[in-house]
Amino acid sequence: MIISIFIIALGKYIFQFWLQGKIDFNFSLLLALIIAFNINNLWNTSSVALVSTNNHSKFGLLYVGCTLLSVGIVCLISVNSKNLSFVAFSTIIGESILASYLFRQSILLTHDSVSLFVKDYINKIRKIVNNEVG
Repeated sequence: MIISIFIIALGKYIFQFWLQGKIDFNFSLLLALIIAFNINNLWNTSSVALVSTNNHSKFGLLYVGCTLLSVGIVCLISVNSKNLSFVAFSTIIGESILASYLFRQSILLTHDSVSLFVKDYINKIRKIVNNEVG
């Protein structure tokens, strides 16, 4: 999350430096990719519980289905628009479906609860912020 904030804040300058100003910076594309990246991190972390217990068959099928859905959305939208941000937004849709499924399955598998997960997540963020800022 901290890296995402850093990239959002300095992404334009990194982009311009890296590509030497030859390609225009698109903030909405960057933001959509950062959102997709963070959603991916959520489900990727949650997938460990399913994969390590060999309960990932449905996940594999859902992954292929979400990929096909995202590609299909891109194909439909790209016919009428040349905006690359739609590619990233279609990725967000697929990533959100995967995150929703995997999060629920991991919570069930580990006999955890959403409230405990959220509370622990917030506490970890607070510790990170307090250690870096304080």
